[in-house]
Amino acid sequence: MNKIALLTLCAALSTGVLATDEKVEDLLAKMREAYKNIGTVTFKLESTILAEDGDIVIHMIGGFRSPNMMYVYIDFDENRVKVVSDGENVYVAAGDSDRVMEMPYNIDMMGSVLRGANLEVINFYDWERQLSTSDGANMHDSNLSIRRNEKWNGKTWLVLEESAPMVGVYVEYYIDPKTYLVWRTVQMSLDKEITRAEFILKALNRGAKISDWRFQKPSWN
Repeated sequence: MNKIALLTLCAALSTGVLATDEKVEDLLAKMREAYKNIGTVTFKLESTILAEDGDIVIHMIGGFRSPNMMYVYIDFDENRVKVVSDGENVYVAAGDSDRVMEMPYNIDMMGSVLRGANLEVINFYDWERQLSTSDGANMHDSNLSIRRNEKWNGKTWLVLEESAPMVGVYVEYYIDPKTYLVWRTVQMSLDKEITRAEFILKALNRGAKISDWRFQKPSWN
């Protein structure tokens, strides 16, 4: 191959790579903007997680008010937990116990108490870190690509594919192409042979009216 042809091919390949990167970055930017402006929502999430003795199914019903107020009822294996953030503190109450754990709010604390949640819910308050490839962000070391016109549940979706060798997982995020919100996450082994977990939004009501008491220190009464 002559030098001019080689340079032309290299330029074409480089352009293709940059175009793909730009499309991913553009999608992530639109998703960040969507979650930043989410406002108030109520939601239902169903999580199915692979365990040694079979699947664990976790149901979450809750609400969120930007930027960091949330309440969630979590049900699994006949257990019930309530998690509340008033923006300054995180409260956790388990079962019928009168005891309520109280911890200062931060996004890592929210992630640790919302076991069974994925980006469908975590993005509400942690969108800036979760949906970014910047240094220190959660997608910085991932390989990302977009699959378009994916059919699922009677609708057409954008699918953001994430291969994360550093943690040994491959993830697919099903994104509404109109709102740029995630409705489904499928987490697999890196070779895609094993599905480790699936997270599905069963309902999402934007602009919902939520009473202030929902975000106060919880009580089962």
